[in-house]
Amino acid sequence: MAYWAPKPDSQLVCESEFIVYGSYDARSKPTEVTPPGIHLAYIDVQAILAAPAEHMNINKLALKVPSPGAPVSSDMLFFQQGQQGLWFLSRTQDSAVYFTVRHPAQFKEMAIDGAELNDWKQRLSSFSCKKS
Repeated sequence: MAYWAPKPDSQLVCESEFIVYGSYDARSKPTEVTPPGIHLAYIDVQAILAAPAEHMNINKLALKVPSPGAPVSSDMLFFQQGQQGLWFLSRTQDSAVYFTVRHPAQFKEMAIDGAELNDWKQRLSSFSCKKS
């Protein structure tokens, strides 16, 4: 059984390249050829809260996920088809086009029209992130 230390919101925001509201889609087929051993799901983006300027119109992000049938380890995270919420995504270490969720706090299940999402939208500008 894994235990996860809490992650402060400021760290969550500052470590994320993309902060988007969207739904998990494990059924889409990759549009590009994926290398052997790489398994992808997608985040169907409905709202972008933070992203590099050149990616503010993106509608789908590739999420690297555990291989189906692989042994399960305590650091793996799993999501359900259609699960909706706020995603805090960073690029994987081995690719510039795939993203990852390494901590449970990087996904917050919520409704798109709920108060929690509006609160996050308002709070994002208050975080001061120093990039090195």
